[in-house]
Amino acid sequence: MCDNIKKQKISAISLETKIKILDCLAKGERSTAVGKRFHLGESTIRAIKKNEAAIRKSVRSGTNLSSKISSYSRDTLIEKTEKALVIWIEDLTQKRIPLDGHLIKMKALKFYKELKNQSHLHLHVKVIHNSLPAQGG
Repeated sequence: MCDNIKKQKISAISLETKIKILDCLAKGERSTAVGKRFHLGESTIRAIKKNEAAIRKSVRSGTNLSSKISSYSRDTLIEKTEKALVIWIEDLTQKRIPLDGHLIKMKALKFYKELKNQSHLHLHVKVIHNSLPAQGG
């Protein structure tokens, strides 16, 4: 066996760090310089740049806490569900209403279904609106 081979430790990059990297790139810094500053490879910096839209969308839709902890982009529908669930739990906690795991799970599913229906309805209305003929005036 090769015992003298160094194993490279793989670490996740937080969304907060990825935004800092994207901001540096937006200011015109080169991938190599940004990589050196953040101790990352140039290919990693380019991959972050390639996924810029998804990263920024994920940060916009997530809670402040999740943007600091998360290291990857997630489905915005799930992030919106989590945001609604956090608000609901905080509200019930302030009102001193007891909660259990089953109740939270059921409410999470309800929020998810409602948000999913809203997004489908919004998309459907957008398609109908775009297919209507323009009104002349």
